[in-house]
Amino acid sequence: MNPLDLPSELPIARYRLTFTLTQNLQLPPYAASTLRGVFGHALLAAACTCPIDQTPHLSGCPYAQIFEPAPRADLPSSVRQNPPPPYVVETPLFAPTHFPAGADYSFDLVLFGQARHSLPLIGAVFAQAFAKGLGVNNTGKGELTSIAVQQADGSFLMIAGRGGLIGQHHNSIKLPEYYPAQARIQLLTPLRIQQKGRILRENEMTQAIFLRQLMRRYLTLARLYWQNNADTAELTVQAAGQGQSPQLLWHEHRRFSNRQKQTTPLSGIIGTWQLTDLSPAFAQMLYIGQWLHLGKETVFGNGQYRIIRTL
Repeated sequence: MNPLDLPSELPIARYRLTFTLTQNLQLPPYAASTLRGVFGHALLAAACTCPIDQTPHLSGCPYAQIFEPAPRADLPSSVRQNPPPPYVVETPLFAPTHFPAGADYSFDLVLFGQARHSLPLIGAVFAQAFAKGLGVNNTGKGELTSIAVQQADGSFLMIAGRGGLIGQHHNSIKLPEYYPAQARIQLLTPLRIQQKGRILRENEMTQAIFLRQLMRRYLTLARLYWQNNADTAELTVQAAGQGQSPQLLWHEHRRFSNRQKQTTPLSGIIGTWQLTDLSPAFAQMLYIGQWLHLGKETVFGNGQYRIIRTL
């Protein structure tokens, strides 16, 4: 069953970066936005090929290609000027905040399309960021000791050790042959879906709203990173279903923006939910969405879910 007319594999890979700390590291419980921030600063310093004060960045600039993709006229108006970048940082929503020197600290990174081939650069940039310092007062430091890639069974295979070259590895996800019409999902990080200028609460979420948001995210990334164009009108009609047994909660979360010098909200919906009567196209899309995240602020790790049971 291949309703979206996709190849057997998609250019998506999830990596796990592990650092051995040389100095104590203190992070917020949900650290994805912190890691994304230090990544951006380090990547700009290491990989930008534009003249000083060049705005916007030139399309051939490695920094721009990874962190600030150029505007695309063929995208929906909501993302046309700021296309989604080809990466997502993933950390647990609830994690320890203090990691002592000598401990290991790990996080995941999903890469789409050509960004997968920039893994050596991305790994080196994160290594520089941890060598320079991050966390509270930028005092946490560490050395990159492992890069691993997620395999089809969910386990991670080490492909690079301390200071070593990244070994050859499979860097695509293999699509299954069958997609069930019902699936129970767990929203791992806050899902922020906006309608009429405000973020929907847990009692306002419906399966149709969720699926439409999934469709928008999938179609945008598919156009950008694996050149797949589906019939939007036909899919919109299929975004239906009632859903069952929602166990959804509102999770309050804020992040501090160094650029804006203020806190900004990242609150959203978490919990579990049974999705029912999925069309074949949306069943396939739901599977792929486990790597994509959806809703607002996905670059900060929001909107991550996983399928925990199929029926």
